[in-house]
Amino acid sequence: CPAKLLAFCVMDNHAHILTVVKNIEELSKYFRRVNSDYAMYYNRTRNRAGYVFRDRFRSELITDERYMINCLAYIQNNPVKAGIVTNAGDYRYSSYINYMTQGGIIDFEEAEKYYSTKPQNIKEIMIQKTGIWLEHEDREFEDKNEVLNELINKYGLTKNRLKDEDGLLRTVVKEMQSRCKISLREIAGLLE
Repeated sequence: CPAKLLAFCVMDNHAHILTVVKNIEELSKYFRRVNSDYAMYYNRTRNRAGYVFRDRFRSELITDERYMINCLAYIQNNPVKAGIVTNAGDYRYSSYINYMTQGGIIDFEEAEKYYSTKPQNIKEIMIQKTGIWLEHEDREFEDKNEVLNELINKYGLTKNRLKDEDGLLRTVVKEMQSRCKISLREIAGLLE
């Protein structure tokens, strides 16, 4: 798959993955393959059958580098937050070890486009971002319905325009995510 892996953490019943893709179809194809291949491996090694991860994947669009860095730290700190380990470096099913050893399955060439992948930089990111846990920091967010109404007036939004004009849809999504605490799923529901 053309997806480029930047971070991951496999937990007991779910996984976190930070990946770069060109479009939603690539993302769906990637996760279909990851889920089926991993389920086959896991079930074979444990002599079992059935689903490994209980739900379909959920995704969030990352619109800026600061948010990407927060995601990187959140994913790698997930075992710490869950109380499994006290130090992210002690968890072996995470990309943190890949960054510390400069090996593994991370696409370092792609990651370098967004941040330095040197171990010291990754350590600093983890130290700085521990405790934030992707709570969008301490800023206030606007009401999603008010922002949507403003964007409808500003851009003359209609369902047909959003469907036909891909760039307009990206602009609206990016603005809503930057101004509101809202997921892509919620935005899709508002724009239906």
